[in-house]
Amino acid sequence: MRAVVAMLVLLLGVGEASAQVFGRPCRCDCTGDGAVTVDELVLLANAALGGGLSCRSADADGSGDLAVDEVISCVQLALEGCPLVTRADAAFWDTLGLVADREEEALALHQQAVDADPGDAGSWFLLGMMRMYRYGKLLEDYSRPGAEAQQEVALANAALDQAVAADPEHRSYPGFRGAATYQNGVAQGDATLTELGLQQLRDAIELWPFFNRFSFLGTV
Repeated sequence: MRAVVAMLVLLLGVGEASAQVFGRPCRCDCTGDGAVTVDELVLLANAALGGGLSCRSADADGSGDLAVDEVISCVQLALEGCPLVTRADAAFWDTLGLVADREEEALALHQQAVDADPGDAGSWFLLGMMRMYRYGKLLEDYSRPGAEAQQEVALANAALDQAVAADPEHRSYPGFRGAATYQNGVAQGDATLTELGLQQLRDAIELWPFFNRFSFLGTV
């Protein structure tokens, strides 16, 4: 199961840049850690005074230079905090990219995000993937997973079902959902669920042939 989760890293990228590149952005958050820090404000202020651009995300008007009013708006973000989904995504990518262990934080923040907005497909997806990550860590015997592992994969399956329901046209969500359904069926000893997972994986291939064939092979 670690292979299925690792596939996301292989296809989308790893390392410290992951949250910055793939997470939902917070303007002025130059490092992608989900917060605007004092160090970043100093960097931005120096760039504004020198007529340069040290952090592209702070350039609200896309001019290529930082204006004083743009830096002032960054101060507001530092005081009030970045949006919930930005912080949640940063925790997910830091954990998956082995930058920092923010697993519990990622779960809690993404749960808050979907509680606030049940139609937030991105947060449902990352919530499900974090559950799959935990399932992989708990899994010692593929054929006989423990009760905690069974619970994690069931929660992952439920979250990824919600992601697909919220955004059925997203190319990668159905493949990961099929993987979770299949793994859940194996974990619970439910042949009907396992067969449903296989069918979901087959159907997903039509949306993104290369990616979801890889997902099928990595799962089965």
